[in-house]
Amino acid sequence: MTGALTRANWETGAYAGYTNQPAQLQFRKRDSDTYATLKTVKGRGARRRVR
Repeated sequence: MTGALTRANWETGAYAGYTNQPAQLQFRKRDSDTYATLKTVKGRGARRRVR
């Protein structure tokens, strides 16, 4: 899985990279109310492949 972590920059009106922040891949079973974290990665300013 690949992706980019971005957030809105209200001053420029555009989305910008959000570096050095953790992102979690989570899963929730159909009949569950809670999520399980499968993987946590920290952004490096470029797209990162999660394995």
